[in-house]
Amino acid sequence: MHISHPGVPVSVPGHCPKKCAPTVHGPGVLVKRRAEQAWRQWLKSQYATDEALQRAWGNPAVRLSTVTLPTPRRRRSQPSGLLHRPRSEQDLIDFAEFQQDMMADCVCHFAKTVREVTGGRKLVIFFYGYTFEFGAIRNGAATSGHYALAKVLRSPDIDILCSPISYWDRGLGGSAPAMSAAESVTRAGKLWLFEDDTRTYLAKDSRFPGWIDGADTLADSQSLLLRNTAEVALRHFGTWWMDLGATGWFDDPELWKVMRNLHRLDEVMLAQGPPFTPEVAAVVDERSILHTAFGSDVVTRPLIYEVRRPLGRMGTPYGQYLLSDVLNGEIPAKMLVFLAAWHLSKEERIQLRRINEGKLKIWCYAPGYLTEGEDPKTAMKELTGFELEALSGTTAWAEPTDRGRQLGLTAGFGVRRPIQPLLTVVDAKPEEILATYPNGAAAVALRRLPDGPSVFVGVPNLTSELLRLAARQAGVHLFCQEDANIYANGPFITIHAAQDGDLAIDTGIRTNVWDYLTGESLGQGPRLSLVMQKGETRILVCGERIVATAAESSQAEKRFSADK
Repeated sequence: MHISHPGVPVSVPGHCPKKCAPTVHGPGVLVKRRAEQAWRQWLKSQYATDEALQRAWGNPAVRLSTVTLPTPRRRRSQPSGLLHRPRSEQDLIDFAEFQQDMMADCVCHFAKTVREVTGGRKLVIFFYGYTFEFGAIRNGAATSGHYALAKVLRSPDIDILCSPISYWDRGLGGSAPAMSAAESVTRAGKLWLFEDDTRTYLAKDSRFPGWIDGADTLADSQSLLLRNTAEVALRHFGTWWMDLGATGWFDDPELWKVMRNLHRLDEVMLAQGPPFTPEVAAVVDERSILHTAFGSDVVTRPLIYEVRRPLGRMGTPYGQYLLSDVLNGEIPAKMLVFLAAWHLSKEERIQLRRINEGKLKIWCYAPGYLTEGEDPKTAMKELTGFELEALSGTTAWAEPTDRGRQLGLTAGFGVRRPIQPLLTVVDAKPEEILATYPNGAAAVALRRLPDGPSVFVGVPNLTSELLRLAARQAGVHLFCQEDANIYANGPFITIHAAQDGDLAIDTGIRTNVWDYLTGESLGQGPRLSLVMQKGETRILVCGERIVATAAESSQAEKRFSADK
């Protein structure tokens, strides 16, 4: 993959798949030389002098003019476990940041070029910013180059960022999450665009990405497309349906009825739909991701990639954000889930506590653990309100305590293997401990602090049960008290069933409730019961009756027949 640094084209190591290796091995020496030139230029822009570089890396022998790329062996090392520590592993952290800058600079350069060449008459779109999706990368999420999204969002030359719907949790009963910190994209004045490449029943033999989570019947295909497209409308995204195999995946008029049925909903949301400001925010810090080591997917896969499943099923909508937006005080959520806030300055720690006063904070895995010249214990206490210490000799698995079960936890969670770092709360009272590690140490704790409730979760995972427990403590409105995928904004509530059975819905307001697709009255809120099958999608309207075009036509036909 060719990307550019000012004046220096470079192929960043680690980005070329095996199938293109033969084209790279020929000019390999030239590629390495140019990459090394770009690396040295980048380091000079960061450190300016040999002395500054030597201090940062703790290496008196390193020179800006002769420094080399970290070797593959070095890049795959884990000197301190799954997270690289500042100073002792600063060369690896810097190299990760270099990769992000190379990718982001390339994107911004091409965007500016297109803007200038077209005189601003064309929209500029890039597939970039897979903040949550690339948590699954074994080499370390940062090897993707996708963790300079905040930088890309500052470019005035980019209109739209795009990706497929996540290939995780997109099937029947799933939540169809975004790959990116999509709410940060929209807050920056850009459009987030979903490429909906759902495998419909017309492509049963497909083996393209996501095929296993496709639909095998017309009805299931319609339900998935309805879920996806309604989500897009309520989160103020854009979408297009992508026939990934170019073989007629959507070649059925019955499928296109889904799009037509949502036309009225679209009109309402475009004309008077409020901004999407859910009460729960899932937050990732891009700088913390730079510290992920080779093999760190044991943490980042469940905590950043797979966590979107329990977030989607907790019973209330959530948004996906960058930490930079939270630090700016721009996120009104009542509950903040800090999935990756591992490397924060003292100023950032103080700022997070100050601007989020009264809100519930969930601190995941190793909050504030990575410091530069500060005592990690002091930093973590300042950030979370807990006294945390490193733990060894046990697996990263949490089982509920009696107190945890009283509050709604029923199942253990985490990863069933030892990992480093692994942290425990050492100053928790028994009533604060919600789950413990196999050795009895506190793995999950809830504490009420003067600036709001604080939850520490030491294992790299979350469950919908734990998220609902925290949401109740935070005063978040839960539309249901069991697993279901909920998207809500304005008068609309979209529900995609995660399981068969009765679903008790709390709309939150005492008003009339309508079925958007049929136009039928469902009674008066706030409470109603729906019988749903796994994978079924329904759209509720609270207040004024708003119905799909097809439903209006159907009811008109019934009235006409009755009059006759």
